[in-house]
Amino acid sequence: MTRFLPALILAVATVSAGAAFHHEFQRVRLSDQYFAEGANFGDFNKDGKTDVIAGPYWYAGPDFKAKYEIYEPVEQNRNSYSLNNFFAFVYDLNGDGWDDVLINGLPGRPAHFYENPKGAEGHWKKHEVFDWVSNESPTFTQLVGDERPELVCTRQGLFGYASPDWENPTKPWTFHPISGAIASKQFGHGLGVGDVNGDGRLDVLHKDGWFEQPESLDEKWVARKFTFARRGGAQMFAYDVNGDGDSDVITSLAAHEHGLSWFEQVKDDAGAISFKEHPIMGLRPKDNPYGVCFSELHAVELHDMDGDGLKDIVTGKTYWSHHAKTSSWHDSAVVYWFKLVRLKDDVDFVPQFVDDNSGIGRLISIGDVNGDKWPDIVTANMKGAYALLHSARQIPAVHLRRLGPHAYVEPEEDPVGVLPKNDEGRELNLDFEAGSLQDWTAEGDAFKGQPVKGEIRKDRKFAKSGNSYKTARPQGDFWMGGFEIVENDSGTGTLSSAPFKVTHGYASYRIGGGAHLRTRMELVLAETGEVVFRTHGRNSETMFVETVDLSAIRGMAAFVRLVDEHEKGFGHLNFDDFRFHERRPVFRDAVCMMKRARRNWADF
Repeated sequence: MTRFLPALILAVATVSAGAAFHHEFQRVRLSDQYFAEGANFGDFNKDGKTDVIAGPYWYAGPDFKAKYEIYEPVEQNRNSYSLNNFFAFVYDLNGDGWDDVLINGLPGRPAHFYENPKGAEGHWKKHEVFDWVSNESPTFTQLVGDERPELVCTRQGLFGYASPDWENPTKPWTFHPISGAIASKQFGHGLGVGDVNGDGRLDVLHKDGWFEQPESLDEKWVARKFTFARRGGAQMFAYDVNGDGDSDVITSLAAHEHGLSWFEQVKDDAGAISFKEHPIMGLRPKDNPYGVCFSELHAVELHDMDGDGLKDIVTGKTYWSHHAKTSSWHDSAVVYWFKLVRLKDDVDFVPQFVDDNSGIGRLISIGDVNGDKWPDIVTANMKGAYALLHSARQIPAVHLRRLGPHAYVEPEEDPVGVLPKNDEGRELNLDFEAGSLQDWTAEGDAFKGQPVKGEIRKDRKFAKSGNSYKTARPQGDFWMGGFEIVENDSGTGTLSSAPFKVTHGYASYRIGGGAHLRTRMELVLAETGEVVFRTHGRNSETMFVETVDLSAIRGMAAFVRLVDEHEKGFGHLNFDDFRFHERRPVFRDAVCMMKRARRNWADF
């Protein structure tokens, strides 16, 4: 079913050609089923209207209400990954004038050419054209100087590209390696195409450097080393960000974590190329000038979103990308574009909100799909498939300042909040400052001897990390430290608080320990036992402050439950100081976005 939903907040105002424009996006949900990790668009019935392809269907434009099968629909398992459709690229592969589709499955699986039936009914003819597509950011683009695209990817650990025989594109494509077997055999993060050295030939970017395309393809591609992203991000771009005439690099830093940066190209006296990092967004709100922060930037695209001639960054959150193993996986499924603004001696990437209940997959496709001349965003992921339709209206320029976004101001001190109370009005011991487990019920042996007083002891096992001692950063004197008493991770069990009424709109807490769902904090409705919120640590003893929006359960009775079901590395939980706040709390060292408690937790 196709549903039209209004944009939830003002997105952005920009100035173009002397006029001020306010940009908005309308969310069109094409499907609520999980079929694919990417969507795209083309004119599949040659009616002059742009259509959208997502998973096994193409949706007829301009309203996208009618859908037609390309292949037999089989909904994919959200607790695994789509096996047959990670990326969809649109191109007239056989030269008959009709848009075809090239679909790559889960990394390490084949690529298939789906041949457009030219208006005939039935499924599209399927051709396996390449046996092994790896890396989680392959691209289908013109690379080597001809007029037709190649599939840039890795295969069995080798970087390279696959090209068809254009006289017979259904035959197996030929892989051209440009490196040795240095990449992940099946997966791997971070890949892109761009002219890094300015010689007019396109190079291949990866997280640890780039391969320079030689003057002749008979020659060896030259490997250049530079660590752009240790863990690897998503699609990478070479683009002149600051307008100085050379190519800089744009990339997310960790596909399943946090971080977005641009790298300014610099040269030494001998002309050797290196780069200087300029962070755009990190782990905490204070890492971005406007306080914007989200994780799982597993797809990135570069596109001029407002018509000012400069390319902007489009990205968002790939919801559930590594399931519950990803930190902040339960944050809102946002999409943003970052407007490039060139200043006198610097640049700024100003975040512009698009949506907070769709997110991205592994591929973002951008183009004017509804014919209004503004670039729209098409995406598919575990939440479904979406067209985010872009519109803009002229406004008085005087309103620009009021619309924002506004500069992030770090608070001088942290908000205090209030402890939840029981039915008799007594504050509950949810900060452990009673020095005992008063108001808590323990089951199993994971929480034996709690709470802990003071910081992590310097003489305890594994107290040091490198040359420094680990810190938990508790609030007050006492905290719940799962490793501190027994100094091992073998214990399991639960620790449940007394019930309380949710009397405020927000809550904060401190959490550390294991980065897996088997060591977690849950918020549970007392009457039904329904889990409405859960979170976990980051494989760090340090407890970070997180916040949660409780508006969906305000007025209900709930309790906090700490769960330890993990008996191996980081199989413990650190927790402290659960408090209510009437307004959204902003902490000096809080991490990333506001989380939300919600009913029907398993409902995507």
